[in-house]
Amino acid sequence: MAGTKNEEHRQAALNLLLRHSTATSSTELIAGLLASINELIPSTSLAFNEVDLVSDRVRGLTHPPEILEQWRNLDLFDRWMHQNPIISELNETFHQRAVRWSDHDIEHFKTTELYHQFMAPNGVEYQMGFGLPGRSGFLRGIVMNRADRDFTDSERDLATEISATTAILIRVSAQRASAFVEKVSSPDWTVLLVDHAGTVLSEPNADGSHSAELAPTFVAWVRAALDDRNILSQLEVRQAIVADEAGRPFNLRLVPDVAGSNLLIIAGQDLPVWVTDRLTERQRDVLERLVAGGTNDRIARALGISVETVKKHLTQIYRALGVADRTSAIVAVRSEVPVS
Repeated sequence: MAGTKNEEHRQAALNLLLRHSTATSSTELIAGLLASINELIPSTSLAFNEVDLVSDRVRGLTHPPEILEQWRNLDLFDRWMHQNPIISELNETFHQRAVRWSDHDIEHFKTTELYHQFMAPNGVEYQMGFGLPGRSGFLRGIVMNRADRDFTDSERDLATEISATTAILIRVSAQRASAFVEKVSSPDWTVLLVDHAGTVLSEPNADGSHSAELAPTFVAWVRAALDDRNILSQLEVRQAIVADEAGRPFNLRLVPDVAGSNLLIIAGQDLPVWVTDRLTERQRDVLERLVAGGTNDRIARALGISVETVKKHLTQIYRALGVADRTSAIVAVRSEVPVS
């Protein structure tokens, strides 16, 4: 009987592999997996979570998606999440076996702040989860929640089979993302995979450093763009003009990814031809940094000239473009049509 049940579990995991192997992104993959797991192991809610073990920040994707908006006291979960016996076990000794609260001292757990301030108010009385391979310093996994009954031994065994399949699918998805980056790279733009902290996801050098590293201003922008618990709210492409340390403007476009392999496209911010035709090389240097948000002081430091010289260049730039001030100059640069 046990052999038959094990075979059924392996077949269910294989069906998951076949069903989701064509997902075009990690976000599509995880959302589809959560829905499929819920069909096999009915739960009140499910979540894919990635825990930053340094900052204790949690990002994730839920099923159903709207449950995250209904949960109360989410900030308290971040504060007390290490009281969760599943998180504690996986953090101490990582493995991919499914674990239930009831595999631990559940009566003790129900005396904790996490249970009283977050789990119980949100109707979570039983939980089962499994870990997934991830980056150093992060704990990644999927949890299933119920309000009315515990998960059975058979469901735990099935979840363990599913964990292995899920790990394979996420690894394949990451490989596809890396292949895509290599395919679309161009001399005109740089395409990178970055995590939520703005670190380039590449093979490290022998000394532990990475060949590609972002400018600090780019890192700060990526972190701000992804500073949100609910990855579902981050799926829109983020875009901005950001200056590097030298004050040169770049177009940044960020395509968020639920599994942390965010796509970052970096392209130089070229001035329109009608603008460059009217300016000297030095005036173009000043205008590029102005468009990137540089103050007169920052422009002066970047170019090694005085603030007074910057002001003189700006006066000449305004006259050449037919505008009255720096705001109008920025608007003019972003226009395809000459001002005058």
